[in-house]
Amino acid sequence: GGRGAMLAGIGGRGGGAPTREKKASVTAEDIGLKAKPKVEPGKKLKSLFWSKVQPKSMAGTVWMVMQENSKIDFKDLESDFFDPAKEKAKASASEKDEKKKKPEKPKEIILVDPKRNQNVSIALARFKATNEELKRKIIASDPMLINGETIGKLQMMIPEEEEINTINDFEGDKKMLGKVEKFYLEMVKIPRLKMRLDCVSITLQFDENFQLLQEKLQKFTKASKEIKDSKNFLEVLSMVMAIGNYMNGSTSRGQAHGFKLDVLGKLTNMKANDRKKGTLMNFLLKQIEKQRKTLLELPSEMPTVGEASVVSLNQMETDFKQLSLGVKKVRNEYNKYETLEVEEGTKPEDDAVSSFKSKMEPFLLKSEEACTRFAEAMTDMKMKIIANMESFGDKIGGTDKFSPDKSQMFYQNLANFLKAFKQAKIENEQMRIQAEKEAKRAKEKAAKEKKKGAGGDEAEDQQEKGGPGKKDLFAAFKTAQAGNTDDIVNEFQARLAKRRTNNLENLP
Repeated sequence: GGRGAMLAGIGGRGGGAPTREKKASVTAEDIGLKAKPKVEPGKKLKSLFWSKVQPKSMAGTVWMVMQENSKIDFKDLESDFFDPAKEKAKASASEKDEKKKKPEKPKEIILVDPKRNQNVSIALARFKATNEELKRKIIASDPMLINGETIGKLQMMIPEEEEINTINDFEGDKKMLGKVEKFYLEMVKIPRLKMRLDCVSITLQFDENFQLLQEKLQKFTKASKEIKDSKNFLEVLSMVMAIGNYMNGSTSRGQAHGFKLDVLGKLTNMKANDRKKGTLMNFLLKQIEKQRKTLLELPSEMPTVGEASVVSLNQMETDFKQLSLGVKKVRNEYNKYETLEVEEGTKPEDDAVSSFKSKMEPFLLKSEEACTRFAEAMTDMKMKIIANMESFGDKIGGTDKFSPDKSQMFYQNLANFLKAFKQAKIENEQMRIQAEKEAKRAKEKAAKEKKKGAGGDEAEDQQEKGGPGKKDLFAAFKTAQAGNTDDIVNEFQARLAKRRTNNLENLP
């Protein structure tokens, strides 16, 4: 069509903007049903809120052959279920008519489910904008209205297909409709509203999600390079092989030229007979200290292996598929907008079709190229992981046989080994310090015992000979006789106390 044609379809979920020549909807007569007459109850009754099954959806249902029951007592129904408020309003209106008074202003008409009406009303109040302003900002994808924080609320607020049908079927005075219903009337003017907001949501989330995927991929790529380039890792493995072959001796497990890396996790499980000496991992670290201490820095040469080990390859692939599907969804919607026509008389910046296309086109150029490059990088990453695994004896057989679970286990085994390696280094240092303390205490104990033995022999010799110890004490007593009695006693007690103190200090 040309510029003069209106936007096609119904707005909202699955619809488009109303056209000047509205497409005729399916009627009861179109599917072979007889139109039912309008009913005017004798009294104003309470409304029974239900959702009518539209004629287009009746094929194959029980409603095609169902006849209304003709024996309902409608008088009792009117008596039991009349609406007092409506009846009162009816009576009041009649009285006012008689008195030629102006009738009361009718209450607003609510067509939407009460709970839904309440939720949407609350959400609308937060936006603080007229329905016309909301429509214009949605069409323009105004970032002040549509952003990461508000997009979810807007998606919740827009009318469902059933609600759109209810609004479109309403034949009364639209000015009397409620706040939510009037909001819906404005929203249905936007073509394919649900899909439009879905696409906007995808564009808002793309950059952050893509960045997370890139970071995960880079961890695997970097970890693969660290494993490939580490010469020290190969030297450590050569020491493990020597230890293992010696332990296995002439058994079928001995004389190995290589081994699967899962054995690295078993080094911490094998305990030494003397528990103070730790595990086989502690023994390996002691050998490294003796031969080449620079190998102790192995974990620092492979820092990204641990980071990659906690990233799920399965989840990473799933997330990328979801991201790619989102971009394809936007592309499909963009192509559908290519077939829609611009409404006559609209400005380019206000037109729902041109506005959507102008917003989505640069996003598609960027995101489709990014997804293509990431898919290639994913393939390259898998090849590097396979090369790592095959270099240590795991035969994979190409990217078509790539197993995310096995690859995950490969990195986890290495990460656990490096973690245990660091811990064993710490434990060995602690054991060395403890051994030094114990050796020092043993040396001090031996020295004290030796000194004690020598001091005891000398004291015995002196006592047998009436040695200087005894002589000194009596000599001092004799000298002290020159003073008075109190002085003699005090001097004697002081010398005796000093002698006891010296004896105690010589004890072991």
